[in-house]
Amino acid sequence: MYQPRAKRTGETGVYFTRSMRQLLPALVDGIFEQSALARAGVIDAKVYRQAVHEYARGVQSNFAAALYFTLQTEWWLRSHSDVGTSSALNQASSKRAAVGAE
Repeated sequence: MYQPRAKRTGETGVYFTRSMRQLLPALVDGIFEQSALARAGVIDAKVYRQAVHEYARGVQSNFAAALYFTLQTEWWLRSHSDVGTSSALNQASSKRAAVGAE
């Protein structure tokens, strides 16, 4: 049987922060050199990578979840672009917002 603990352990926020600061820069550097989100005009990939590296150095940020979800969105978009299921982006009203637009 487990004994009650004097203080909480295993808090997900601490684990999330530590993991993000250690792992995110390496993931982002390779992926965002050819960002689908940047091609669509959604983000500036250089600014995003700078924000990730600042966060990894310990700069306090309220945007950790946004950094994470931006990476997740990039992965999602790439996975759907590869199989042709993200055609809505190719039909955007703005030429700049269309993935693959010149």
